Amino acid sequence: MKYLKHPLISDIPMLKRVWYEGFPEDEEGYCDFYFERYFRPERCLAVYNDSEIESAVHWFDAFYKGTDGKKYDFMFLYASSTLKKYRGQKNLHYMVEGCKKFSIENGKKGLTVVSTDEIAYLYDRWGYKRISQLHTYSANVASKKNNIHWEICSFKKFSLMRTTYLDKLSNCFYWEKDAEKYMYDDIFTSGHVLVCKYEGNEYFAVCTVENDILIIRETDFPKDNLTTLFESISAYYSYTGQIDVYSHEKILLQNHNFTSKDIYYGHYSLNSEFPGSENLGSSYINLIAD
Repeated sequence: MKYLKHPLISDIPMLKRVWYEGFPEDEEGYCDFYFERYFRPERCLAVYNDSEIESAVHWFDAFYKGTDGKKYDFMFLYASSTLKKYRGQKNLHYMVEGCKKFSIENGKKGLTVVSTDEIAYLYDRWGYKRISQLHTYSANVASKKNNIHWEICSFKKFSLMRTTYLDKLSNCFYWEKDAEKYMYDDIFTSGHVLVCKYEGNEYFAVCTVENDILIIRETDFPKDNLTTLFESISAYYSYTGQIDVYSHEKILLQNHNFTSKDIYYGHYSLNSEFPGSENLGSSYINLIAD
């Protein structure tokens, strides 16, 4: 018999087993980092049978700022996974419905989730609406000397700069401070959060290295000057090779050396309307831990 509930602290070894079967590419230290820094039983639902955990889903606390200036609570679903022997038994849908029920009972306005092409259709089928696509722009760059000086950005400064950046967007999701701090710390397991001065203004860049590709996961650097961004970041890392930058907006490429593709879909399910909820369909959500 299957049942859904919040796990116990003593269930963490089983939860890690489920995690690694779902995300075998994750390094062991990353999973440990998550459970040490952010995990709480009340931010997780797991599918149990009489002998073990079959599946689990976690979430981050987030909010959306409405047109009235108020912040409305959301749950961002994260790291849903199932043991191989239990796949194909609709456990994901069971968990998503459980999260929906939990969100309503706890006064949340809705849920958000990011998916890949392979499973985006499931959220469409379950009544979730698409927020947006995340785009990636790539180029091969040789490390060059550059007069832009990047340096490590403290969490306090980064949080302020990021909030200022998001406030300028028409509609977007924000992370609660403990979630934002976790993601900031997580970046440093495989990259850095950097800050620079350029043409009189300060800009941040969240960078990680994955599969020998330098990825700029989020930045407020002017998108009309990707060449300067890429060359200055490559100079900081003394890096030569492929660099990707994620963007929520389409960028008009003026340099034929860049290529682009669409990745990741954002989805949301709304529990109740609020001022500004009509804008959710084009909202920005990023800085998601890998």
